[in-house]
Parts: sequence; structure tokens; C-alpha cells
Amino acid sequence: MLVGHEITEISDSLRDHEENELERTEAEWAFERLCPAVLIQLVLNNMVDKTKIHDRDYLISKIRNYSKEVDSENVFFVVTIHQEFIEAAKDAIRVGRNEIAIILIATAIEHVLNINYRYIMKYRKIPDDDIKRVIRKNNFDDKVGWLLSLIFDMKLDENFLIDIKKLIEIRNEIIHFKSVPITFNMVENADSLSIIQNDIQKINLDNMLIMPKKLDDLLMAQIFNIFPDLWRINEMMNTIFGHKYAFEFERR
Repeated sequence: MLVGHEITEISDSLRDHEENELERTEAEWAFERLCPAVLIQLVLNNMVDKTKIHDRDYLISKIRNYSKEVDSENVFFVVTIHQEFIEAAKDAIRVGRNEIAIILIATAIEHVLNINYRYIMKYRKIPDDDIKRVIRKNNFDDKVGWLLSLIFDMKLDENFLIDIKKLIEIRNEIIHFKSVPITFNMVENADSLSIIQNDIQKINLDNMLIMPKKLDDLLMAQIFNIFPDLWRINEMMNTIFGHKYAFEFERR
């Protein structure tokens, strides 16, 4: 039979083991999270021998010594929250709060735009202050219009662009509610609330829910077109960790 102090010792031992396992798991997660960000900078700066992308020891050595070759300020990843917004939008739709869903989806789209602008400009070695200025001082129409052509060298499909702009327009109607006074001689359903409700009813919410991911995929694909060597990141991650990785790992 175990006595009190033996139970305590076993309990302490188990707790220490669990804490060590947690620390190891967190360390592994941190290393995995850091790897793509480091590899991206090494690749963009032509600091990886392309003949050795399947050499695990070589790649790990490059990552461990990256600070000798790459400015640490350029090694970064961005925390994203747009998927959480989409999940919240689905919840809102389930309880009939479509106006809330529209606000969340539109916000997710803006989030996707800003993140991808930050990535591509960072990859182009544009200073952080200039990146902030571009993101903050240009409105939504700029970011899906002339600025997209300038920075990403691409244009969005016309129908997709129309749908996105309509969603943003309705979002703006909701959050900047004008509250036009109702008068006795007003045409029926001409008040602000009725107009917004009518616009919301015309929205295909299932189609809107997939817009942020569709936009993210399009922008990321263009980043790959501009920086084709980034495709090697997947191969290098697979070499290091021994199982399938997608470049999205670094992004989300």
C-alpha cells in the first residue's frame, strides 16, 4: 500500500513530467512556427543552396544560424483572426442576425486584404513605416482597385469585385446608420431601416461566407507568382519535419 509521502512524490513526479512535456510541446510548436518565417527570408535573399533543400541537417543549421545572415526584424509572421470572424458570422446567421454576419464577413475581408498587403510589401523590403502608411491611408476601393494593380500586379474578377463592394456597402450602411426620419407622406419602405433590411435580404450569405478565403487564396497565389521560390518552403518544411506541410502553415 502506498503511504502519503509516496503518493505525494508520485504526484510531483507526474506533474513534473507533464510540465516537461508541455514545455517540450510549446518549444516544438515555437520552432515549427519560426521555421517558415526564417526559411522565407533565407530563400528571398538567395541564401539557401537549392541542391540541399532535402538535406535536413543543412536546413536546420541554416535556421539555427539565421541571425548571422538575415536581419531578425525581417523574420516575422502575422497573427490572423479572420477565420474566427467567419465562424462568428456563421453563428450569427444561425440565430437570424444576418446584419451582424455581414459586419463580421466584411471585417474579415478587410483583414485579409491588409495582411496580404503587409506580406507582399514586407517581402519587397518596403520599410514598416511605409507599409503602415499604405495600409492606413488607402480606403477599401483603393485596395481592391488601383493599389492592387500597383502592388500585386493583378485585378480581381469583375463579378467577384462587384459582390465584395456590395457587401462592404451594406456593412457601411449598417454601421453608419443614417436614420432618415419617417414622415406621413413617405413612400412605404423608404426609411433607412427598411432599405437596409431589403438589401440584406438580397444578399447570398453562403456566397459571402466564402469570400474572405477566396480573396486570401487569390492574393496568396499572386504572391507565389511574384516570388516563385517560395514554393520551395513546403519541400524544406517536409524535409525538416518529415510530414506534409502547406505554406498556409506560416500564414494562419
